[in-house]
Amino acid sequence: MSDILKVLEQVPGWKAIMGLPKRLKELEDRVAALEGKPAAKAAEACPLCEAPMKVTRVEDDPVFGVMGLKEHTLSCTACPHTETRQVDPKKQR
Repeated sequence: MSDILKVLEQVPGWKAIMGLPKRLKELEDRVAALEGKPAAKAAEACPLCEAPMKVTRVEDDPVFGVMGLKEHTLSCTACPHTETRQVDPKKQR
């Protein structure tokens, strides 16, 4: 048996194959941990400095507000950058 193992150790990729059960177990544990956590909504990143942006104002859209669309103003938490976005509240659920 030891002769077979010595030969197999010289086969390219054998060590990687032998490590697969451990790697598989690690990946299964990570997936299980991720599935157990509630999905957190990622904060929108500022396109200039990549800091989180937050919604600072919500108003009816000036053109499509009659159809229920809103206009969100997002402000960067680190720099003076702001953006305005059209949002359909019905699709955010």
